[in-house]
Amino acid sequence: MLAQRLTSLTVPAAIVGAFLPAQSLTACSRLQSLFLLPPAFDQQAQHEALLPGPALSSLRRLTATLGMLAKSLPVLQAATRLEFVGAVCFDSQLAGLAPMLDWAVQHPTLHKLVLEGWASEQIHRSSQAIDEARQRSRNLHISLHLRYSSRSLLSRHGFEVF
Repeated sequence: MLAQRLTSLTVPAAIVGAFLPAQSLTACSRLQSLFLLPPAFDQQAQHEALLPGPALSSLRRLTATLGMLAKSLPVLQAATRLEFVGAVCFDSQLAGLAPMLDWAVQHPTLHKLVLEGWASEQIHRSSQAIDEARQRSRNLHISLHLRYSSRSLLSRHGFEVF
């Protein structure tokens, strides 16, 4: 069966639940990389949690929206080989950032957490929580990648705008 041989999977998050059963994401026992493509600019999209399954014990790299990851934290305890997590952050999901950071600094095999999103006042207010998480874990590298959508926001945060 193909699902038992699959080691990497990239899927648009919008089809999970609608066209692709959510349990199929974690059914692949050899899955090492799972990338759930976020809906483009859709901050109101529903984000389902990952379900328990055999893939969690082999998963090394996971990227999804912060909303999905935050809802999946209890299940992700079974991801005992996880090394990299990428979180696509929409403003409407930033309430899940603090629990995500707490989980990440305690995870024994996680070495890198990448937070990516559009620069906004909300995400800039979260920078203190990110700095505190960095101080709590020497083994975890946390990086923040922001995309700036306006010149005024850039200039308010000390960047020279040409």
